[in-house]
Amino acid sequence: QRSLIQDRRFNLFNLAKAWAGVEGELAECGVNAGRGAFIMLDANRDTGKHLYGFDSFEGLSDPIEADRPMDSRASAWAKRELAVDEDLARRNLGEFEGRFTLLKGWIPDRFPDVADRHFSLVHIDVDLYEPTLESISFFWPRLAEGGLVICDDYGSRRCPGARRAMDEFAGQNGIRVAELTSMQGLLFKWS
Repeated sequence: QRSLIQDRRFNLFNLAKAWAGVEGELAECGVNAGRGAFIMLDANRDTGKHLYGFDSFEGLSDPIEADRPMDSRASAWAKRELAVDEDLARRNLGEFEGRFTLLKGWIPDRFPDVADRHFSLVHIDVDLYEPTLESISFFWPRLAEGGLVICDDYGSRRCPGARRAMDEFAGQNGIRVAELTSMQGLLFKWS
């Protein structure tokens, strides 16, 4: 499991670095303690891109039936699980003060705050069906040509709702999800 987490972080850093030349800001849905946001900002040190991070900082919203793992070895999520204090995320991102904005609230309540922005890279790590679908649906039209959406939980046995949301969105929009061995799912916006 530890190796898989390191692989996901390695992939996130390298994808964020590779996409640094695409116009637009950065977004993360599901900031938690700020590790993903830190990685994206670190990979974009020379670009000056701003990161917008969305999180309730109260843990997960209510899981629905689509979030129930089919695999008996995977435990189900519980409401409020994964809660992290917003101050911890701010401290962890302190090195990048002025280059990030944390927007506290349940997804999608704070999305209108960035409705006029365009994004090059969006990292979604919210584990559940409804917030994953809300995140993709909001950010996809605001994604620059050549932009990328990364779903951290796409291949996780514990997160079947994230996979379902990505697959449904991709199917409805005539695009395909690329799955990495690290369990991340990618959506590329070519035009």
